[in-house]
Amino acid sequence: MNEKISVIVPVYKAERFLARCVDSILAQADVALELLLVDDGSPDRSGEICDDYAKNDARVKVIHQKNAGASAARNAGLNAATGEWIMFCDADDELLPKSLAKMLEEGSDADLILGGMETYKFTPRRNLLETRRALQRQAFSIEKADFQTDFYKLYESDNLLSSCAKLYRMDLLSEHNIRFNTAFVVLEDYDFVLSVLPYCRKICSSSAFVYRWYQGESDGPYYARRSRLDYADDVIAVYEKHKATLDILQITNRKNSWSVWKDLYGNFGNALAALWAIPTETTKEKLQKLRRIKAVLKTPAYRAYLKFSRYEYTKKEYFYMKHPTLLSMILLRKERAKLGK
Repeated sequence: MNEKISVIVPVYKAERFLARCVDSILAQADVALELLLVDDGSPDRSGEICDDYAKNDARVKVIHQKNAGASAARNAGLNAATGEWIMFCDADDELLPKSLAKMLEEGSDADLILGGMETYKFTPRRNLLETRRALQRQAFSIEKADFQTDFYKLYESDNLLSSCAKLYRMDLLSEHNIRFNTAFVVLEDYDFVLSVLPYCRKICSSSAFVYRWYQGESDGPYYARRSRLDYADDVIAVYEKHKATLDILQITNRKNSWSVWKDLYGNFGNALAALWAIPTETTKEKLQKLRRIKAVLKTPAYRAYLKFSRYEYTKKEYFYMKHPTLLSMILLRKERAKLGK
């Protein structure tokens, strides 16, 4: 295969895992490969490890930059990439053997190729808790003319929330200047994917398991610097973009709507949980938290989340969730009671 794949890896505090990641990429057989390691101002030995690989393998290029977050690092890699195809891999994960060649074999005429993902989940003490993998994957492709009826299959066969485990045609990204939004704390991956989808002539789902995601083994995302008060903002912004993308693609099939929305609503639930869990000490902090919760509960995204999450709550919980103003008032009274107000 003559087409080159540029694999972009943002690197930060990754010295414990980096060799595993890089070795898995460089071991990919039967593909022309370029590996871009973007050292995002890492304070450990990650940058040195990147340079050592570049000295010993001409396929490796290293970019050193001041710490700016994973999205900025991926953008730096995109700006330097020379391959016809792009793949993203996180520094604490790895690619499975011969997976890139299999993806190209099955989807070389597509603009976006989706691969399968394995998950290795760890406890807070970094003990392996479980592994998860779909029982089987089937290769199929969808032309743009068939998006209206078959688009839901992409969600059922692959987790579109992640930018990893996918091959993107570089010409498409360059022509439409598609880059990661560096303002996002969460869901920057899915925001990127949503930016790609409207321009795809054809999308292929590969039968290959491509990616191994080590969940909970590292210290967590280094780029989520902003307060969790802003977590829901990103979910709501992606919710709006998700809706707009479906409109652009003229996807109106309600029969399979849950398939298309379930992962995004799962993240909305996580955002609400993050808001509830914010620690507060002063009266000002408590009131700020409650005002933020109340604002989120009034959004169309929350109302849609309610619709799809009805059976995850008791009748009493759901009653209060349907009346966000009442719920916020009750919470506010509880907080004031604790403070003796």
